[in-house]
Amino acid sequence: RQGFLAGFRFHGELEAEFRKYYSRLNVFRARLMPSFVLLMSLITAGMFYAGMLAWKPVAIFYNFALLVQLIIATLYLSTVPDRYSIYQKLLSITGIVSGLFIASMSVRPSMDGMPSYFSMEITWIMATWLVLGLRFVPATAVALILSISHIVGIVMLDYSIQVLGYHIGMLVLVNGIGAICCYQLERTTRRSFLEAREVAELTRELKALAEIDSLTGLNNRRTYDTYAERLWRQSKRDQTPLTFILIDIDHFKDYNDRYGHQSGDETLTAVANVIKKQANRPFDFAARYGGEEFVLVLHNSDDSFDARKEEEFANACAQAVRKEVMALEIPHAMSETHDHITVSIGVAFIMPNTNRSLAGALQM
Repeated sequence: RQGFLAGFRFHGELEAEFRKYYSRLNVFRARLMPSFVLLMSLITAGMFYAGMLAWKPVAIFYNFALLVQLIIATLYLSTVPDRYSIYQKLLSITGIVSGLFIASMSVRPSMDGMPSYFSMEITWIMATWLVLGLRFVPATAVALILSISHIVGIVMLDYSIQVLGYHIGMLVLVNGIGAICCYQLERTTRRSFLEAREVAELTRELKALAEIDSLTGLNNRRTYDTYAERLWRQSKRDQTPLTFILIDIDHFKDYNDRYGHQSGDETLTAVANVIKKQANRPFDFAARYGGEEFVLVLHNSDDSFDARKEEEFANACAQAVRKEVMALEIPHAMSETHDHITVSIGVAFIMPNTNRSLAGALQM
């Protein structure tokens, strides 16, 4: 509903996102009409140099120094994705200038006593609404400027009242039909945009639900299996070591039996939050391996790799997890290790090769 309020726009950044989407969706149509006008300009230039037209120098300047360069700039910007905002503004200006050029082609024959080519202007105004690829508001502005310019030209040429009335009536009819069609087109596009965006968001949410453990917020076992296998192959190719850190909450079954599963879930979440803080480099990875077991995969992707420092870093991560979990001071009266929750941690610092496997690394 927000896309159809006053001003025919969405709120905030959503409108900018839609305009980019609309420009990309209509880019082929937007290139079609300027390309046609460019072709017509070149044909007109050929007729002038062949002596078939006798234009004043100012008309030549308008036709080529301004119009042709403007169309070329518009067509170029239509190929640059990040310039969609400037491109849309330039497209509107191109629509106006091209329309005025077509109007001049319609008016000039009338000055020489030849028939008026009013149908060319009608065609261009309809194209402004339906083919040029403008949104409804800019298309309205362009079409009104062209229509008013034509009426002013007709009045200045001192046409009869009947001819003036006919032209005004045709312009009102064409603009009315074009406006309704353009409005409905953009309205439908805005709805499609919202639906596509909603589907994309839902897809991302479903993907996240499939990858994340719902209780702890860490990656789940399936995501770990996929990511670890991929990282293992990459490390084997790059000949860089991997660190696997397995973390197990001590005597967790006894904790659940004594304090209940709700307290057990809260403890799992608290420990997971401690572990999550250690996976802070681009390729580091934390996951809930199963039950009360967690896994940290550490991988240094820097070129300046130092095996000794990496091993020290891994041990420091393990010690940090152990100390922070103890600092939580979650009571555990049934533990044979300590009167608070503790964890046991195993660290394996491994160079992947043909003699090792991912399962073997985890077993270590």
